[in-house]
Amino acid sequence: MDCHFFSSRGRFTLVELLVVIGIIGILSAMLMPALGRAKMVAQSTDCKSNIRQLVAGNLLYADTFHGYLAPYASDMMGANKHRWHGTSEEPSNSGGASYDTSNGLLAEFIGGSGQINRCASFIAPDAMQAFEKGCGGYGYNTLVGTLAENWSPEAYASGCKIGLINATERKVMFADSSIPIGKGGGWGNDLLGYSSSIEAPGGYWLMFPTMHFRHLGKANIGYCDGHVGESPLISSHENYDVLWNLGHPCENNDEMRDRYYRPRTK
Repeated sequence: MDCHFFSSRGRFTLVELLVVIGIIGILSAMLMPALGRAKMVAQSTDCKSNIRQLVAGNLLYADTFHGYLAPYASDMMGANKHRWHGTSEEPSNSGGASYDTSNGLLAEFIGGSGQINRCASFIAPDAMQAFEKGCGGYGYNTLVGTLAENWSPEAYASGCKIGLINATERKVMFADSSIPIGKGGGWGNDLLGYSSSIEAPGGYWLMFPTMHFRHLGKANIGYCDGHVGESPLISSHENYDVLWNLGHPCENNDEMRDRYYRPRTK
């Protein structure tokens, strides 16, 4: 038997090797978008689980506190150091706030520590506070998290009573959120940071949107009846949709404010 013959015939030529490498490269290029999309879908699924936990925790809070949901920011009109997800020694708008989630209002209802799993699709700086870090990249509908739609201390003292919310299946409670911040961590337009609030469309002040459509152009939303869904971006304010993927899952007007955000409207 001629062993030299078999060994030489069993080798790839340089041309054959280059062809195989080229085929592998083409297949990889074809598969990478699908793999990337699968990863983003998995991240969105995990995100929905996080939001579902927050909604369930808030409903348990209401069961404990005579039907009242947790306040969004109980001292907004005062020291401004309390948020639904924790407390800080520095005011929220200082850029240096650092929230202790262990004493957040929902802590005992979402596992004890109050630690909220950050959405894996949300990219924010870890080296600084980035505004309201600790909320996990999730915001609370401020109209549900207050007693009345005004700027009085009494309005911010508590969340709405769950039994008074109409059409709970379509009223937003928690959702993916973000806010533009400066390089120092406070207000600005340099990069995206954390927002613990979801601002409703319409209204007198026409607040800039904080719902973040980061999951393949959609935002995950937890509703007041306990279910979680997703929605595409429908409207925004100025160019917030183009710059930051921030907007609303409905038209930016008072009718949609009533339909999806205000607790006591049809």
